[in-house]
Order: sequence, then structure tokens, then C-alpha cells
Amino acid sequence: MLNMIFQQQEMALFICRKIYRFFVYYDISDKVELEIIVPLAETFRNSNFEIKPVLMELLGSEHFFNSASRACYIKTPLDLIIGLYRSFNVLIPDATDTTSQYLVWQYIKTQAANLQLDLGNPPNVSGWPAFYQEPQFYELWINSDTLPKRNQFSDLMIASGYTRNSKKIVIDPIAYVSKFSKPEDPNLLIADVLAHLLPLDTSDNLKKQLKSILLSNQSSDHYWTDAWLAYLLSPTDKTKMSIVSTRLQSMLKYIMNLAEFQLI
Repeated sequence: MLNMIFQQQEMALFICRKIYRFFVYYDISDKVELEIIVPLAETFRNSNFEIKPVLMELLGSEHFFNSASRACYIKTPLDLIIGLYRSFNVLIPDATDTTSQYLVWQYIKTQAANLQLDLGNPPNVSGWPAFYQEPQFYELWINSDTLPKRNQFSDLMIASGYTRNSKKIVIDPIAYVSKFSKPEDPNLLIADVLAHLLPLDTSDNLKKQLKSILLSNQSSDHYWTDAWLAYLLSPTDKTKMSIVSTRLQSMLKYIMNLAEFQLI
């Protein structure tokens, strides 16, 4: 029976469509079917139905890196949560503190479940509808219940964070921006942050809005530059630290509440 199934050309096409929808986009046009799916299916058959060659061909293709293929995918709950931690290098308790680490993993699982992806507990044998339900597919991750919860999660991480067992996981905005080339320059800093956090090019109006946050609604760049340099000169001064930290928190919160932040 298995041999009969694998002999059908549609089987390879079916699997390659699944792969394409997972890694690129759910809407497969006639052009994509002919120019991408059919060659991938041929690679699949010629490689004795190994998945790896198909993935290498797709993920290494010009089509995959085409600008039209960017930001087509809505983050799954785990993409959002774990991706946020990785983007901001949020420190997780290491394996030497088993209890604290377990509590953090449990928190991540609970947050993902609140966003409709209960890890290890799919709603049925088909899995989570966002991976297969036509015609919406991963648009199903976003609704009137989950979008506010996504924003609440990122708001919490940039503000007070989550504390259990006397260990806190929270975004450190100062440590985050310190890795960029010139954090004292508000224009370069905003450009670097947007390029790092968002998958799409952004408008000048958005950059102006973010700049007004950094400058506390002042007009001159030196309002941010002076505040940052003053902090660098006295990094233990809580007042100077608070000034830059508060502005960065507000700016990053604003970015993470953008619709574009939900895309990957």
C-alpha cells in the first residue's frame, strides 16, 4: 500500500505544498505551483523521498529570499514568545537551577496555551488548525482574543517581567540597544532597532514617532544623545539610568505593539 501511495505523483506534490506553506506562504498561485512546487516534488522523488534535499533547495532558492516572500507568515505563539526572548537576549535560568528553569519553561507553555497553542496538547489528531485549515491557515493565530494577549505578553516583558522563585525574566532595554553601533544617535539607533525587530521596511512617519519618544517630544537630537552619554558616564546613577531606560521601554513597547511585529 505504501509503495502504491509513493508511486503517485500527487503525493510528492502534496508534501512539497505542505513544506512551502510552512516556510514561505499559504497561498500557492498557479505560477508558484508550476515554478516552485513541481521542481521541488521532482527533487523529492529523485532523492528517494528525503526531506532534506527539498528543504535545501527551497531555503536556498532566490524565490525564498525574494522581497515578496518576506513577512508573509504570522508568528505562531511559540515563535512570538521564544523569538522575543532570543531577540532581546532575555536571560533564562540555566540548568544549574533546575527549579527556576522549569518554572520558566512552564510559564512559556502557559503563555503559548493562552494564545491557542498548548504545546504537546493539540486540539485533535490533525494538530492546530492554523497549520492546515483552509483558506485562513496561520491567520487563525490572530483574533480579538489572542491579539490583545500577545500585546499584553510583550508589554509585561518590557516592563516588570515575570518573576518566580526569586528569579526574573525581563527585557533589559539598555543592554539590548548597547549592542548597536551608535546608540547615542537616535536616528541610527531607531534604524538599527527596526531592522532587527521588524521584517519589513518602515515609514518615515513611524521613525518620527519613535524618535519623539526617545526625545521626550523635544525637537533636537541632543535630548537623547545627552541622556545616553550622561548614563554612560555614571552607569550606577539610578536617575540617569531611569531616564534612558524609561524612554527605551516606551519605544520598544510601541514597536512590539505594531502589526508588523506579529510577522516573520
